[in-house]
Amino acid sequence: MTDTPNLAPELQRIADFYQLETDAYDGLRSIHDAVEQPLRHDFDHLPASAQGVLGSFERLHASVSYNLLGATAETLRLTQEADLSEEQRASHLESVLARGIKLMLKNVKAARRDPVLKRQLNEPFAD
Repeated sequence: MTDTPNLAPELQRIADFYQLETDAYDGLRSIHDAVEQPLRHDFDHLPASAQGVLGSFERLHASVSYNLLGATAETLRLTQEADLSEEQRASHLESVLARGIKLMLKNVKAARRDPVLKRQLNEPFAD
């Protein structure tokens, strides 16, 4: 395992599993911080069977953060190139994060009935 004290343990497992370059850790950490509150809210409203798919909020949080990394980077790049105000850039980024959370929660709900999807979602955390 990589020795990086700045990542939460579950987030570090994801980074190690997907062999994420250490120069992407700051972006991953920023996304992780940005999605925590809205994700926690949505997680608390999931059925218990969906909450248990990944075993903990922390694992879901790490998975969502990683899955949003590419989309967030692309959104930042595109909004930097466009003639947009900071408010418009923030709005686009918020929208991407919200859609990513929604999609991931949809996958978690589906994984309750799909053992293959459940296994894929849990693979980074397998011992």
